[in-house]
Amino acid sequence: MKNLQPLDLHPLKTESEYEAALLEIESLLEVPPGTPEAARLDLLATLPSDPPQPPLKRGEKSL
Repeated sequence: MKNLQPLDLHPLKTESEYEAALLEIESLLEVPPGTPEAARLDLLATLPSDPPQPPLKRGEKSL
């Protein structure tokens, strides 16, 4: 079992936070189901859907 750090769940706002989340997800892909690592993977996998984008300016449309 890995020595897991406490999980600080928050929206990913920077490219470095996004990259760090992806690296940790990758490191947990082969963990056995039902372990604390698998639970952490489940939580982490919900965070990064797309890299962070700068906030839209008023009246600007998203892509």
